[in-house]
Amino acid sequence: QEVLNRTAGQAIGGIGEAPTDAVLAQARTDIGKRFDDLLPAGRKLTVDADFQQALARIEAERLTPLVVGAEDPIKETVERLRTLVASGEIDAADLMKQQSLLGKHARQKSRGENSNPEVAHSLSDLQDALLDLARRNMDQGAGELFDQSRGQYRSLMTLEFGQNIDPVTGTVHPGRLAGYLQRRDPAGWTREGNQSPLYDAVRFLGRTQTPVASSGTSERLIGQGLIS
Repeated sequence: QEVLNRTAGQAIGGIGEAPTDAVLAQARTDIGKRFDDLLPAGRKLTVDADFQQALARIEAERLTPLVVGAEDPIKETVERLRTLVASGEIDAADLMKQQSLLGKHARQKSRGENSNPEVAHSLSDLQDALLDLARRNMDQGAGELFDQSRGQYRSLMTLEFGQNIDPVTGTVHPGRLAGYLQRRDPAGWTREGNQSPLYDAVRFLGRTQTPVASSGTSERLIGQGLIS
């Protein structure tokens, strides 16, 4: 168990500390700073058809039926994003602000009394589409650095969703996390898929525990893979 906790901490860019709330918050800050360095304010990014289609699909098929109320902050964030990309360009700083807001909303919807996993995963996928857009605007060198930080962010979101960890002690629940990965990233879960240290550690400990099935509350939407 201690090895899994340390591996989870390393997967989000840490030095092997268990992923407590404080460690997760620091990782979020550090990864955000690296994203900001790669995508400085004033840089214009081309908004391509792939992103426009992803935005339209996620909003129409998955968010609009679930998010109600004219003052809903999620609705406001998505509408603001649509306005920002309408011209075919978006400032890098605006892109990073919007993806940060989407991540914040997703975390809020993944925990607590007002959790809604369908909305949480839809927001995560929209955030994913924004990061894909940023990556397509980079050259090879910057893209490789971006991919590394994005991999850490992927691990961060995996740990923060649902009840995969105890945020107070930083204890990773291998059974719950194994069940989550099997549902959310079936291709990566197989031996031929994701062979990262975190996945391997979860696979090893997950064999000793029955993967936790979807409760219908914390996990109802399988969605696409993690961050592709």
